[in-house]
Amino acid sequence: GMELDGRSDLFSMALVLYEMFAAERPFAPREGESEVQNVLRVRQGKVPGLRKAEPDIERGIARVVDKALRRWRWLRYKTCAAFADHLEEAAARAGTLATQEELGAYVEDLKSRKTPKGWQS
Repeated sequence: GMELDGRSDLFSMALVLYEMFAAERPFAPREGESEVQNVLRVRQGKVPGLRKAEPDIERGIARVVDKALRRWRWLRYKTCAAFADHLEEAAARAGTLATQEELGAYVEDLKSRKTPKGWQS
């Protein structure tokens, strides 16, 4: 296989953000899906666009997260720093740049509204 680089970490971080914003796991096993089918879907890297999962998310933020979740690493941001910069710029443009405390309160509010798909309550 290909040698791993920082873009695999970037993908992992983008998955965490996706789960936080959408309150669902993009690779959660689907009803009736075998473990093998789930692994094959994960391997194909087909992540639904963030706005499909959470239509209220700002477009710019969704574009940044979606780019970081592209299957092929050369289509992602080159570095985690570039990803962070683009995410911060998109949040600032959307007027949603938040402090750590504000972000924590937002995530707690999301958790109180619905249990993420594929998560235990």
